[in-house]
Amino acid sequence: MTWSRLGQLPGAVRRHSEAVLQAILAGTLMRQGWTVDYAPGRLRLHRRDSAIDPREVITRMRKRELTHHTWREMLVKFQVDPETRLGTGM
Repeated sequence: MTWSRLGQLPGAVRRHSEAVLQAILAGTLMRQGWTVDYAPGRLRLHRRDSAIDPREVITRMRKRELTHHTWREMLVKFQVDPETRLGTGM
């Protein structure tokens, strides 16, 4: 499914789809040593001095603010192997 098709889904289906993508991203990062910092209404993953909010990442992807190039830059910045496949090892 493409981001443009995801945006055409009914609201509840789109929100559920985005929640699944957030969970996949979080699970992938956890397998690479990131830890969960959760408080009501907030979820972040931390490793060393870095933090990632999976909801923010997926929202930026949906809004097309996170291009392929900026995605790879983010991965390098957070020391995540750019070749990592989301959801592998589940």
